[in-house]
Amino acid sequence: MWKVRKFNQLTLDELFKIYQLRCEVFVAEQKITLQDIDDNDKKAWHLFLIDDNQIICYGRIYEQTHYVTFGRIAVKSNYRGKHLGEDLVRHIMNLIADKYPKKEIMIEAQKYVEDLYTSFNFVPTGGVFLEGGVEHIKMKHQPFIK
Repeated sequence: MWKVRKFNQLTLDELFKIYQLRCEVFVAEQKITLQDIDDNDKKAWHLFLIDDNQIICYGRIYEQTHYVTFGRIAVKSNYRGKHLGEDLVRHIMNLIADKYPKKEIMIEAQKYVEDLYTSFNFVPTGGVFLEGGVEHIKMKHQPFIK
């Protein structure tokens, strides 16, 4: 079941499982060298999928001054290959269209999933750069004007 929560709506168990998945994916698997937990968690919408009492897919969305962004996209390793990343981005885009329809979307995508975002009409806006030891690329999407 997909869930959408603001930080203060998360249960302690949900927050624990979110951080557990992010640590599993970004620290243990990808060896990212940056701090995962940050102040953006407090202002974000947290979108996640629960199966068998565990969070198997996760992303967060939050507003900046002139745009909205999302990230920390994670899918539990034994659930990959089932198009959950695409489903997650689709849910994220729907939430952004509902909550922030007039805001441009700017993301810093991991380079290896650039094609996923281009399939959602994101456009690269610069060259490849390293963040936390992983190649990233800045991408943008036009606002959903209602």
